[in-house]
Amino acid sequence: MPFDYRNISVLAYANGFTLWHYKTNDTPEAVFTEGYFNGGADMFANGDMLTVTGPHIGAQFYIQLDRPNVRLITLSFARVHPHESSAPPASETPAKAAD
Repeated sequence: MPFDYRNISVLAYANGFTLWHYKTNDTPEAVFTEGYFNGGADMFANGDMLTVTGPHIGAQFYIQLDRPNVRLITLSFARVHPHESSAPPASETPAKAAD
């Protein structure tokens, strides 16, 4: 699914720099598709940063513009597995020390 204006918001703005947040249900493969964010090219500026979150992705990007194209430079990326817990299984939980 392509970029959707309804899912983007400004987290911070100062001195011509904007920190954006984009929420999506898309897979990382979709988000990393060339041109995915081209629909927002009129909103972004060179050097802006974009955080993308959703059930399948957590990523931060640096934005480079070559209008009408938006080029993203990946700063960090994590594939999220929504059905996995970050807590260790009970068998891996440290035992309580005896008194």
